[in-house]
Amino acid sequence: MEKYIWGFFVGVFCTRIGRGYPMEAELAAILHSIIYAHAQGWVFLWVKSDSSLTIDRVLKKIYLVPWRLQGLWCIAMRAASNMTIIYSHTYREANQAR
Repeated sequence: MEKYIWGFFVGVFCTRIGRGYPMEAELAAILHSIIYAHAQGWVFLWVKSDSSLTIDRVLKKIYLVPWRLQGLWCIAMRAASNMTIIYSHTYREANQAR
């Protein structure tokens, strides 16, 4: 879900990822978001997730990424190299998609 700094709803996107684990879905969402932001020409991105494990997988080496997402991870990391991205963890109770 995209929001401006003031919290206004801008839009939402979705993609088919097939069967998998919840962590894979969250990781795929972050990777697709980075690629989408790069395609839109955004230079700054703030990624918030209620899964600290997912954030760790994005920031660490490729061997922590599930094999079926490694190609997407490489594309996203290449895009992220030209961006300033802040990764932060938020607790599930505070994560209200309104």
